[in-house]
Amino acid sequence: MDLSVIIIIAVIAAAAVALTLPWLRRRQEKPSPSHYSPVDLCVFLKEPVKINPGTLAEIFGQRWGARALCRESAEWSDAGRKLRAYLLTDGTASLLLLISDLPAPDHLTKPVLESLSIAPDRKPGFSNHKAAILIRCVTPSDEGAGPAVLCAKGLLTLLSLPQAIGYVDVSARLYRAKEALGRMLQSTSVDNADLFAMLVNMHAVTTSGGRWLHTHGMEQFGLPDVEVTFESLEKATYYQALLTNAALYMIEQGPVLNVGDTAALAGDGQMYRIRPGAAEPRHPYGRRGVIEIVEC
Repeated sequence: MDLSVIIIIAVIAAAAVALTLPWLRRRQEKPSPSHYSPVDLCVFLKEPVKINPGTLAEIFGQRWGARALCRESAEWSDAGRKLRAYLLTDGTASLLLLISDLPAPDHLTKPVLESLSIAPDRKPGFSNHKAAILIRCVTPSDEGAGPAVLCAKGLLTLLSLPQAIGYVDVSARLYRAKEALGRMLQSTSVDNADLFAMLVNMHAVTTSGGRWLHTHGMEQFGLPDVEVTFESLEKATYYQALLTNAALYMIEQGPVLNVGDTAALAGDGQMYRIRPGAAEPRHPYGRRGVIEIVEC
């Protein structure tokens, strides 16, 4: 791709930055579906880092086989928090990277802490981080996995920093230690299973009637979250696979599971019906809501 095209895309993204500074203000409760991608990722660091834009673009481009451009933008501060801002583009979409020499603000970590089951005498792996990098795709996107793919590539690139500890996905309400990504830390491609593993959180809740499984983070692909309830705890693995199959099917095909549809999602011939899911304040879903899978 011609370098002038990449520069134009970067300039357009720079203009969009003023509209989407996720570090400087909290995410809106109900943002417009046609606004910027809802992917907010925060990489935790052992210590502050200095980024060379040219080197970062070269590393990104070599790893992912794309001609990338990275340049530093203006600095912003939030209550004394000095931020260094960079725009990274591969010619089709752009990432805003906000690098802070101080720990991440509470509104990025609190939702994750609320969803983690941690004993009172233990702390999450990121509790002692000293600095952070926030990743946000600033290319307008109504739906689809494109912004999530670019964010995942940017995330894996930044996790290669020796100072990186792990990351939080705000939408998915999850924390992943760097080591938990295994082979993905060295991979040079990202498939749908990788995206699901990196950006979606499957949450299991025990209820009086059995078990309730649901996802967090599917909005990052322009999709609704998915939930299922069942009585027999012995079938937990079966329903985990069912939910995973449904999520991966939509990540690959788009919003193809709609209310009223029926589909065989488990590979055993059992048909399932899609119906509207119910909002749950203690387990908030994304901007696309939630669909429930029930047996026909």
